[in-house]
Amino acid sequence: MLLKEWKHIFTTKKILIPMIAVLLIPVLYAGMFLWAFWDPYEGLTDLPVAIVNLDEGADYNGEKVQVGEDLVEKLKESKDFDYHFVSKKEAYEGLETEKYYMVIELPQNFSENVTTVTADEPEQLSLKFVPNEGYNFLAGQIGQTGVKEIKSSIAANISEKYAEVLFESIEELGDGLATASEASVELSEGAGKVNDGGEKLTNGLSELSEGTNRFATGTNDLSSGASKLYQGTSELSKGLQEINEKYGELSNGINGIQTGSTDLKNGLHELSGGTDFLVKGLQEISKNTQTLASGAEAISTNAQSLASGMSQLDKSLQPMLEQLPPEQKAALQQSLSQLVNGTSMLAEKNSELAQGIGKLETGQQSALAGAEKVNAGATKLDDGSAKLAEGTNQLAAGSAKMQEALKQASEGSVALVDGSKQVSDGTNTLAEKTKDLTSGVAALYSGANELNDGTNKLLDGSKEFADKLKSSAEEASISVNENNYRMVGDPIKLEQDSYHEVPNYGTGFAPYFISLGLFVGALLISIVYPLKEAASTPTSGWSWFSSKWVTLFGVAVIQSIIVDAILLFGLRMEVQNVGLFVITTLLTSVTFMGLIQLLVTTLGDPGRFVAILILILQLVTSAGTFPLELIPEQLQWFNPLLPMTYSVSAFKSVISTASMDGLLHNSLILLMFTVITFIGTWVYFTFQTKKLQVKSAE
Repeated sequence: MLLKEWKHIFTTKKILIPMIAVLLIPVLYAGMFLWAFWDPYEGLTDLPVAIVNLDEGADYNGEKVQVGEDLVEKLKESKDFDYHFVSKKEAYEGLETEKYYMVIELPQNFSENVTTVTADEPEQLSLKFVPNEGYNFLAGQIGQTGVKEIKSSIAANISEKYAEVLFESIEELGDGLATASEASVELSEGAGKVNDGGEKLTNGLSELSEGTNRFATGTNDLSSGASKLYQGTSELSKGLQEINEKYGELSNGINGIQTGSTDLKNGLHELSGGTDFLVKGLQEISKNTQTLASGAEAISTNAQSLASGMSQLDKSLQPMLEQLPPEQKAALQQSLSQLVNGTSMLAEKNSELAQGIGKLETGQQSALAGAEKVNAGATKLDDGSAKLAEGTNQLAAGSAKMQEALKQASEGSVALVDGSKQVSDGTNTLAEKTKDLTSGVAALYSGANELNDGTNKLLDGSKEFADKLKSSAEEASISVNENNYRMVGDPIKLEQDSYHEVPNYGTGFAPYFISLGLFVGALLISIVYPLKEAASTPTSGWSWFSSKWVTLFGVAVIQSIIVDAILLFGLRMEVQNVGLFVITTLLTSVTFMGLIQLLVTTLGDPGRFVAILILILQLVTSAGTFPLELIPEQLQWFNPLLPMTYSVSAFKSVISTASMDGLLHNSLILLMFTVITFIGTWVYFTFQTKKLQVKSAE
């Protein structure tokens, strides 16, 4: 019996062919699905995604930060998706027309928020993700995973950059404060030394000023005496001339001459002693002024070095001051300004001091030269007075030699006049130069006082600067809180704003499963209901077709009503328009029923096999689950040829996107499928009716 059964199957083509077809269905079904969905993520490079970069960039520590631009450059090299870098308007228009599955938007403050990492309230970077869930729900889920990977990549780079900048800033700040603190200590010590030298200089100049005042008084007295001497010698010379002229009156004049010559000799002796003391004093002053000039030159050199050092210190501290808080920065900047101004003033006053000392040294040299002239004149006067005294004595002793003595006295008086003239000129010059010397010493003393005040201020400022630097070095720290830790750990906030949001997976996959259910329902009707055999002999092709079609139409209506009722009232699925949803369900059911009727009526069981093949192709190519771009290219070209493609799109429009244009477009194509199958089945029944009529006539 078993052998006969197998023999019957292999010898009967009507049984063998359907058996082979049934055996292939599991392989076709499973193989087609696995092939189509083996690795859909491999095709993500073909999934169009719009990138909108609105980032305006930012400045951070003098550097331009362009996080958005850097991300765009990185995405251009990425193979994760088919990225399109477009404007915001173009991106959302493409999302509406289903050109793009999703939009990734970088806001204007994307880079600016990077710079807030050390602020008290840091701002996370916002990465906006807008999927068109109504177009393809699963594409939105895949895109969300891809965006999270982008977020993680950016976060890692930003966190690394944060840490690098943070640690570099801390290291530079610590080194800078340590260096500045050491330099401030050296500055304070140098200012102390300058202050000590200034005090010594002031004391020495005070003593010099007192000595020059005494010297000026003496030179005035000397000048007055020299003038009187000149007047006396002039009168003496006139008297001798008168004696020569009036020899007769000689006796009376000899006594006066002897007395005058004695006084003259004594005065000249005192004058000679005063001029010796004057020369020695000026020589001592000359030595002191040379020492003073050397000290002033050394102080000027140190002051200029100090001013240069302060300028260099100010420049070197500027980058580090930028790292400090504003209050500390302002305080330190003020102290630095005071130090720089103080050292500059010190250098200027030292220059004035050097000039005053130069004038002093010049005046002293002139005074010394004048004093030496005075001393030489006084010596000559002393010699002349001795001769005069000797002459008068000889004159008094004997009148025999009177003529010769008068001649010698006359000659001596002429020499005495010349000497006294030199003494007078020298003392006048000495008096004038002494005034310059006194003025120079006074200016030098005033400058020394100002220098002393400046060095005191420099010392105070350097101490204050050192104290503040030390305080800043001890207290400098970066204030962080939980917000800063959170910012570094998770710098990017993902904002999802779904376009045509789908509330759940059921709603997202409803277009696919409704179409699948209605197609399977139409296919099962062909098994339980005879689509070709008439209940009675048909009178025409139209009557035969209409009797079958009306029955199948009724079943299609009932199927669609049951589906609508369960989805709308049982599962409470929300749709954009209930009336259009019911009409779309009915149109889809009728379209599938017409296709199954045409295939089964014209081909019989092979038609059912063809319908199953169409069902399998529709399940993998209708884009009801994964986007069309993610399945193999060999299957993608079936998509526009099969009715389930348009039923799925129509259901997406009426359930999620509310696209009336899309609904109308897909409904018209479904209606076209219905009309074609309607006409095809009617023509087939018309030919079959004619065959029956011919056979009956025979």
